[in-house]
Amino acid sequence: MSLLRIETPRLLLRPFSPADASAVVQLDADPDVIRFMRAPQYPEAEMAEVLSRYAAHYENGFGMLAGVLKATDTLVGRYGVQRITVEGIEELEVTYSTRREYRRRGYALEATQAVLEAAWREGVPRLVGCIAPDNDRSVRLAERLGLRFERDVVYKETEMRMYAIDSPASG
Repeated sequence: MSLLRIETPRLLLRPFSPADASAVVQLDADPDVIRFMRAPQYPEAEMAEVLSRYAAHYENGFGMLAGVLKATDTLVGRYGVQRITVEGIEELEVTYSTRREYRRRGYALEATQAVLEAAWREGVPRLVGCIAPDNDRSVRLAERLGLRFERDVVYKETEMRMYAIDSPASG
């Protein structure tokens, strides 16, 4: 399976590199990202090392990808599929996070639709999203993508709502 390079009309989703560190630090410093994704905060020098370790996850054929504008190579967000364990069950989660200055332009929808389509082509049978109950924007996006509320869960010691979607081929 390989979900490591995905193109949309405006975006290229590609593996992160240490050169993306500054933009990722900005993304992770956003109050909404801190609140909803609970992403660890790293200074730029450490973030470059963290991004270089993402390569180990890419060996599975998927992971968190840098969403960059094709025209400028500017990072607008982080999108992709990651393996998670929720209440003892292993799942594949579709994830998305867009830098504040690029929100409300359709990038998250464009990127995550492409991620779902690529996952289905690769034979992924199901994807989930664990979303904070008060993260209305993420819930709306998940629902636009076709994910439906499945159940309340505890993930990373936090109460979350799990949304899920089955591959069209599974139905």
